[in-house]
Amino acid sequence: MNSRMMRYFIALCEEMNYNLAADRLGISQPSLSYNIHSLEKELNVKLFTTIKQRIHLTKQGEFFLEYCYHIMHQLEEAKTKIQYINEDEKKNLRIGTSGLYLVSTALEETVHEHPSLNFSIEASAPCKIADMIRSEEIDMGIVHGDHFGKGIDEHFLFHDEWVLVSQESNELGNKKQVTFDSLHQQKLIVSKKEDSIREQLEKMFREHKKIFSPFIEVASLEQCIFLVKQGLGVSVLPKSFVEQQPFDGLQMTKLDILPPQSVSIIYQTNASLEQPASDFKENLSTHYKTKAKKRKFNTI
Repeated sequence: MNSRMMRYFIALCEEMNYNLAADRLGISQPSLSYNIHSLEKELNVKLFTTIKQRIHLTKQGEFFLEYCYHIMHQLEEAKTKIQYINEDEKKNLRIGTSGLYLVSTALEETVHEHPSLNFSIEASAPCKIADMIRSEEIDMGIVHGDHFGKGIDEHFLFHDEWVLVSQESNELGNKKQVTFDSLHQQKLIVSKKEDSIREQLEKMFREHKKIFSPFIEVASLEQCIFLVKQGLGVSVLPKSFVEQQPFDGLQMTKLDILPPQSVSIIYQTNASLEQPASDFKENLSTHYKTKAKKRKFNTI
């Protein structure tokens, strides 16, 4: 038995006429009859019966038809995935992001689906990532913010809140609401990068007519957490990042003075995403939908 025999059998089942099935397959009627007879001989059952000069499936034939559909579907799926692997060997998925913490889970799933695919990840400010998409330097971005202008489509993922991270002994952790004045009195530890966090803080300080002058500037969000643990100050960070960090000895306080920001997948308008990029987008969407459902369930 082989896939050709199964294909012949399916065609005859769908046409229920040897001549029509043979025409559809591009073979002669005797050749089709021979293959069906060989199949029945191999299975040692009658797949068809003739009643009043018309053929009908036997019960064994009905069972075997379902089996053939399933096998042929799996075969086509295998062919498609093998083709993806061949294509992936030549491809590089180029991603821009506000932070690796936004993409790590989906990245792991996509690596599993496309083991031969190469990845290039650029961490930068959202506006720069949008410009890189327009100039086709990267394929897509996962960023904070919205309204990136002409040529950019957005696929919303979730709203990210800003939180104040401090030592458990810090007085701000006991307050229901952190005001700008109380935050302004703290020693702020921030990232040097031009990212959405820094943009939001600089904007807030301008609105209050204060100079934004951080106590310590570091290269990454992880370093912000490290220095807060050392008792050198406090840091304003995205909740989605903080939730993934070791948190011994620290406290997280919601900052209502900063509005939540949307996190979206962005890509070129009218762009046809290739399979790896499409899978990555789907993995991201599924991850954050699942996370939102769990959060909603835990608040009930």
